[in-house]
Order: sequence, then C-alpha cells, then structure tokens
Amino acid sequence: NFTYTYKIINEFNDPRIKYFKISNNGVIAKSRNLGIKEAKGEWIAFLDSDDTWEREKLAKQLQYFEYNNIDLVYGASYIINSNGDRQISHMKPEVGVYSGQFLVNKLILGTFFIPILTVMVKKNVLLNAGLFNESKSIKNAEDFDLWLRIASKGYNMMCISEILSNYRIHENQSTSIDTAS
Repeated sequence: NFTYTYKIINEFNDPRIKYFKISNNGVIAKSRNLGIKEAKGEWIAFLDSDDTWEREKLAKQLQYFEYNNIDLVYGASYIINSNGDRQISHMKPEVGVYSGQFLVNKLILGTFFIPILTVMVKKNVLLNAGLFNESKSIKNAEDFDLWLRIASKGYNMMCISEILSNYRIHENQSTSIDTAS
C-alpha cells in the first residue's frame, strides 16, 4: 500500500530517505532499478517490505568491505513465518570468497544460493553488470540473472557466516502468488 509506506517514511523526517512511487506491473526489477539509479551512496542493499534485517546488518557488512577485496557480500537468512517465529534456513550458503568461472559454474549448477535480502553490493558493480533484467520472462529469477552477470564479469563475492536477515514466508508474498497462478 503506497499510502501506508509513505506515512511510515515521513515519520522518520530524514532527508536522506527518498520515496519514489512507480507502477511496476508486478515486475519488482523495475522498482529495484529505479532505487539503484536514484541512490546517492556507494553501496546498495535490498529489503522487501515483508522481510527484516538484524539491527547491525549494514554496519557488519561494511566492515567486510573495509577489510577484504570484495564487491558483494551476502549470507544466509533466518526463515520467519507471519507470526515472526524464526528457524534457520535450509538454504545456507557456503562461506568464503568466490569469483570468476568457478562462481558462474556453482550458480548454474544450483549449488550456490544468494538470497537477495542478505546482499550488500557496490553500486558501480550493479551499474557495470547492467542492473536487473526487467523482462517478465524471468520474473522471480531476476536476481539470479544479475548474480550470474556479476560473476561472469569477475567480481569478488563473499559469503559470511553471520545470519543478519529474516526472510518471511506467507501466503501473500509475490513468489507464492506468482507460482499459484
């Protein structure tokens, strides 16, 4: 709901927070791309309205950028239900630093999983990789497509062991709705 989101954002009364209202026709890549293009900072992180981050997520991920030669950092997330009950995701990524053809192969084979809500990435990496594909033909896989393009360009990705995000499972999420229709 646009009105609800706008109301919450205005409560912060922070000029750094910007609100853009667009019609994306169910293609979230359009909204993500607009946010990336309008962002003024060096780093981008993704958070959908039904998911949450741990309070220290961004600060901890910034430390990894500071002390490692990486372009993107990600990790596992907790799975939470509509009541907020938490369990560790069974899709726990392999901790380490990866790049190049090795990473491309792992992504294609499905042995690496990069949950978008855990990602923090340099803005210039996203711009150089071409942003999210806005085609409806890859809806709900646009993040995987982008990770492949980033990996194929040789950028370094780091998977951390700390769990700093909460992925909410519920019947109204876009992936549930899209696969049911």
